[in-house]
Amino acid sequence: MIGDLSKRESEIVKLAATGLTDKAIGRKLGISQGTMNTYWTRVRNKLNATSRAELVAKMIEHEADLAKGEVDRLLLIIAEANRIEMALRSSEARLGAVLEHAPDAMMLVDGETGKITTVNAAAEQLSGYSREDLIGRRIESIVPERLREGHVRYRNEYSAHPRRRGMRDHTPLSLRRKDGAEIQVSISLSYLRDDDELIIIASLRDERHKDPKE
Repeated sequence: MIGDLSKRESEIVKLAATGLTDKAIGRKLGISQGTMNTYWTRVRNKLNATSRAELVAKMIEHEADLAKGEVDRLLLIIAEANRIEMALRSSEARLGAVLEHAPDAMMLVDGETGKITTVNAAAEQLSGYSREDLIGRRIESIVPERLREGHVRYRNEYSAHPRRRGMRDHTPLSLRRKDGAEIQVSISLSYLRDDDELIIIASLRDERHKDPKE
């Protein structure tokens, strides 16, 4: 079997399979013709072959088998990667559906820039802005102008030390709707990290609809 050959013997047969003559192989490997003949004798005995052509054919067949095995391995890796990608897409779709149908207004905000990256239908209804209007807008744009500077400081502090905070941990926040009306909202904050990116998750609830028992 090819696997029984020494490293040098395998080198000689592989070079022969590329079409090199014994003389050219000898020059390339730095061995004499006599040594080359000795190697060929060993190879014939190990592979039970009678001619140089038969030995080369066996090596080509062996290399083809190795290549096929590598292709099969790569195909398995690709199939597994596709399976993982499909599972991630399915998970993202489920997460998106949960976010979209949440009763509270949900906004995902880039922790570094303060720009809104994702909103749900309840956020559109609460703010009066369309999804297209909100995404890419800084979160301070829906805060009354007199409070924006303070909100930027608070956001920067939160981004530096993110933590989960429930609605009862915050005083109500003023939100300025598209029509100019100001409303009070309860807010809870959470976060997640995507590689080095911080994403702030804000959940907003209209204080006008707040249950008196809360």
